[in-house]
Order: sequence, then structure tokens, then C-alpha cells
Amino acid sequence: MNNPAEIRNIALLRLDEAQCLFANGKFDGAYYLAGYALELTFKAKICECLNVDDFFKRHVPNSALSSVYLSHNLDRLLLLSGLYTHYENDKLTNSQLMNAWSCVVKWNEKTRYQLPNTYSNCDAQDLITSVNTLIQWIRTH
Repeated sequence: MNNPAEIRNIALLRLDEAQCLFANGKFDGAYYLAGYALELTFKAKICECLNVDDFFKRHVPNSALSSVYLSHNLDRLLLLSGLYTHYENDKLTNSQLMNAWSCVVKWNEKTRYQLPNTYSNCDAQDLITSVNTLIQWIRTH
């Protein structure tokens, strides 16, 4: 079962794995997994909003919600999570939040196909830090 708590735990595990990769100089993998950690965190929040107890089992191909389950688009997931208005309000007084979002929206699932050494130490560190900031922010709502 992939209830919100389990999805959040998987997200934190992916973020921990990203940090391990980063510590071992595997910046492309760290960048990739950090983005997935945020995606999963949003999907846990969507699961809560929709009162769905098993997010991934409820996926029915070609259903109206199919695009939610398959989406990797962080802008879309922010909107669907019910946090968009909170983000719009909070970013006005929280520059760290706004900067974190500016960093993470550059991520997409296609990073897994990038050539080796596409992402630098700084790219991976910035994304990991930004994902941490956003996960903490999501927890407050």
C-alpha cells in the first residue's frame, strides 16, 4: 500500500540516496533522485487532498486522474497538491522558498537521460538544498 505516510518515507529515502550519491561524487544521479524526492512528496500531499489511501494502486490508465499519477511536472504537482495559493502567498515573505522553487522547476524526469557529467557539484548541491527546503515547507501545510 502506498498511503501518504509511506510515499513521504519513500521520498525521504530517495533524498537520502541523493545525498549519498552526492557525497560520492555522483552528481548526475544525486540531481536526478533529489527531484524525484520532491515529486513523491507532492504526490503524498495530493493523496491526502484526494483522500486516497493507496495512491499508486488507484491509477487506472486513461482515467481522468491518470495524468496526476503519471505527471513529473513540478508546477502541475504543486497546483494539484492544493499548495499553490500557499506558495504564492508565502513566497512574498520567504525569499528562500522562492529561490528553492526557482531551482527545482529546472528539474524534470528526463534528467535520467542526460550525458554523464551534465550536472556539477554545485547543481546537485543546489537542488538537494532546494528540495530539502521545499519538503520542509510542504510539511508545514
